[in-house]
Amino acid sequence: NMTSGNILTTGTNLLTIGTSTGAPGSLSWTGGTILGPLKRYYSGNADGTQQAGIFPVGNSSYNRYARVNFTSANAVGSITAQYISGLPFSAQDSGLPLTVNGQLIQNSEEEGFWSIAPETPDNTASYDLVLRGNNLTTPNGLGTLRIIKSAGHASWDNTGIGSHSGASGSSSDFTISNSGM
Repeated sequence: NMTSGNILTTGTNLLTIGTSTGAPGSLSWTGGTILGPLKRYYSGNADGTQQAGIFPVGNSSYNRYARVNFTSANAVGSITAQYISGLPFSAQDSGLPLTVNGQLIQNSEEEGFWSIAPETPDNTASYDLVLRGNNLTTPNGLGTLRIIKSAGHASWDNTGIGSHSGASGSSSDFTISNSGM
């Protein structure tokens, strides 16, 4: 159960939910933030609730969780996720501009990014992704935001990104989601 406060983790001091795909464990989260990486095991498809695939990560001031919900039953493995403040990689806008679900993307977020890394990749598993942009600057409004990805932190890419489901909430605390990734 996680109800409040911050938990500091590192690559060598990793918080892990579950012990294997056969024992994925569970997390009941209502508040608090993981500052650093969080590893979760999964097996089969998630039940679609926030608790099933929540990664309550962020920085010391803001929770910027990621939620991964598998929509196909063949998902087996683990994911390590974290929110990292600052530029995503040295060639921050490499691969841009590109069009993602009808929106021209010319630059990426400079305040931080989510690192979501499968450790037992299953490229056939479909999933939905929700990211929380708590107190992120949205200079052009929520309607222009899109999720993009970078395999290996080298260049932005729009393959396998699924369908943009939109942003909801206010400009100071919103979620943005893609389905069918």
